[in-house]
Amino acid sequence: MAADNAASIAVLEKLGFRRTGSTTGYANARGTEIEELSYRLD
Repeated sequence: MAADNAASIAVLEKLGFRRTGSTTGYANARGTEIEELSYRLD
């Protein structure tokens, strides 16, 4: 998930997901590299 997608991050965290890491990836729609976050539901 894109790190700048605040609304989606808020929903995941409200549902109990927790952030497990981040990486950089290429976003085709944006034509640039972005920070991507990983989440996990325990």
